[in-house]
Amino acid sequence: MTVQLWDKVANQVNFNLEIDVQRFCQLVKPDARILDFGCGYGRITKQLKQLGYPEVLGVDPSAAMIKRGLSLYPDIDLIQLPQLPLPFADETFDVVLSCAVLTCMPSEMAQKPPYWSLNACLSLEACST
Repeated sequence: MTVQLWDKVANQVNFNLEIDVQRFCQLVKPDARILDFGCGYGRITKQLKQLGYPEVLGVDPSAAMIKRGLSLYPDIDLIQLPQLPLPFADETFDVVLSCAVLTCMPSEMAQKPPYWSLNACLSLEACST
């Protein structure tokens, strides 16, 4: 789907895919800095904040999705990121969560070098094995 299409349907769609909260909390340290990449209207971003993670940022290319999220959840951090590369310094985040995003993206887009920049903003010390 394109950003323009997401902008058109932002107030009509509801997502219900759940993350495995127990597994997530086992793998991700409580003080981890989390980027919710492709957050839509921030449903999972909100869930992570409710779990007690202190630094969670949701980003999405759709301005309408971000607007909806900020009206639903004014206490979370959501920003519109219209394009890559990411504007964050290396190791800004410990975890990048991307729930059901790649399935909405044309495969040729996901294979482009800007999407590889997700690795650069990670610090892998927040995950336990």
